[in-house]
Amino acid sequence: MRHDVEIRADQRHVIQSRGAFLAIEQGTERIVAVSENVHVFAGSHSHDELLGRPAIEWLGRRVIHALRNAETNPALNRRRLHLGQFEMAAGFCDLTAHATRGLLQVEVIPTVGDRVPGPYEVLKDVQFLTDEVTESDGSEQGLARLVSLFRTISAYHCIALDILTPTGFETVATAGRAELAEADCLASVQAHVVEDANLPTVGLSALSEDEWPDVSLSALSQPPNEMLESLRRVGAAASYSIGIFDGGILIGRLKFLHATPRLPNKRTELTLAHMAPLLGVELSRSDFLS
Repeated sequence: MRHDVEIRADQRHVIQSRGAFLAIEQGTERIVAVSENVHVFAGSHSHDELLGRPAIEWLGRRVIHALRNAETNPALNRRRLHLGQFEMAAGFCDLTAHATRGLLQVEVIPTVGDRVPGPYEVLKDVQFLTDEVTESDGSEQGLARLVSLFRTISAYHCIALDILTPTGFETVATAGRAELAEADCLASVQAHVVEDANLPTVGLSALSEDEWPDVSLSALSQPPNEMLESLRRVGAAASYSIGIFDGGILIGRLKFLHATPRLPNKRTELTLAHMAPLLGVELSRSDFLS
């Protein structure tokens, strides 16, 4: 069934509905902003009841302990960190966190049912793909083989590799359904997921106007409506994308696209997290950027 997408004027005050969000004030550890669907994960608490209360009352000591440990990581203000899997009212959930402007932002996302691969399985994937990147000459054939391997790992209908040109993104390699490759996706430092482009958004509530969180780094951030429309226009419902950087400069993006709602499996998530920096090396020496 197709759902009408709810369009809101301010994308900063909404998130995707596949998870819940809360912002915690550093130091006081009180909740200053929450998503309006948080009651699904918090049990009997409504989002209004949680605002202003100590986060430990809902999240519990184990989560707060993991969050305090994450605060010691200097990368917390530029990268989401995985806190672990915890049992919530909605079942087992993956919790991630990052920090912006004195707030600890926590995403609560139901755990995907696929098996978490062991460390040696991930290492095998990373080593295999690393060999492909480092031994490739940056040719069209090399890039095509690389995206084909990502399609095998991910099982998405289409994988597309784009380069950034003065006039916008241009696709240089695809694997799978080429018609999906024209979709526009985010090119952020960390991978961004859209499970279903046809789902409505969820609003955020904050204690005050001064405490609206910047959700641009959130795993649940909502892409612009124009991007969602581009997915639907080419027949895609789900996307998983990441920017490709060389020396801190955006030079391209890798897009995973699917015709029906889908989330990336853990194998894909873990492999891409390790491989993304190397993709910049591969793309920067390709013929397309010369």
